[in-house]
Amino acid sequence: MFLSATTKAAGEYRISDFVSKSITKSAERKLTTPIDTVAHFLALVQDILNNNPWGCTSYESGGKTIAGVVRGKEYYTGKVVYENSEAKTVGQISDVTDLFSVHY
Repeated sequence: MFLSATTKAAGEYRISDFVSKSITKSAERKLTTPIDTVAHFLALVQDILNNNPWGCTSYESGGKTIAGVVRGKEYYTGKVVYENSEAKTVGQISDVTDLFSVHY
């Protein structure tokens, strides 16, 4: 949001309308079966590329057909949540890496 003021009279200001610049939304999905290895994760990504489970459509660009699902800029974000014996979060860490930093 931004705020601007304009002089109306000596010492008197009129405040302009606020304009929203962005809205941050977040969602989380807990997996019923965690992804336990990098190999399983890469297999999941490859399955999405091969089978297009969300039905994404292809398009034309520069006279070429671009598939609905392609591997583009690739990086991964991981988050580990530490819970105590009562399943309450006691800490967490996050990390971002590109594919070439992943060791498997």
